[in-house]
Amino acid sequence: MIHFFQRNRKLLLRALVLGLMTTLILQTTLLAQQCQGIRDNVLRLHVLANSDTAEDQQLKYAVRDALLTKGGALLQGARTKEQALSLAREQLPALTQIAADTLREQGSDQTVAVTLSDAYFDTRRYDTVTLPAGNYTALRVVLGKGGGQNWWCVMFPNLCIPAAGQIDEQNDSLRQVLTKGQTELVEGGRPYRIKFKTVEVVESALHRIKERWS
Repeated sequence: MIHFFQRNRKLLLRALVLGLMTTLILQTTLLAQQCQGIRDNVLRLHVLANSDTAEDQQLKYAVRDALLTKGGALLQGARTKEQALSLAREQLPALTQIAADTLREQGSDQTVAVTLSDAYFDTRRYDTVTLPAGNYTALRVVLGKGGGQNWWCVMFPNLCIPAAGQIDEQNDSLRQVLTKGQTELVEGGRPYRIKFKTVEVVESALHRIKERWS
């Protein structure tokens, strides 16, 4: 028996490594599917400032606050991302007007463009919730030349109203659009942020391979 294990040690080690790699790939694949499910149920908000001057950055935050409060109310009837997208398309003129009125109230004559588009977001933590990196549908708001630092959050469900007392209410809204497994991921804290990073690295590598061979 000892001689058998000595002769086949390399083979056994290879089998062990292969088994571990297979397990890791399966776990990463399942996690990637959960991450995609999260992306498919969330509408992000992406605000790009005109420039990095203090004045333009302040305008960015003023527009952000107006869109999260007044704009969020326009999407209040949505129960799914599809409903939120439908309402957002219908309300694009109104959302644009909210942003424009806010700029005028701040004494700015900057232009504003509000569109719906897909954009890549890094892994991001909002209070008690962490969203994985990846491509999300976003309400994109460009102020002036859009050359300054950007700001992003979640338009649906609305997780970013700056009021700590509303965290429980916001998380309840998130639980209504995500599965139990997806909710556990986004509320799981640091261990899951590390797992999100693993998925991010794998998906990035697969994307590069796809681009190389396409």
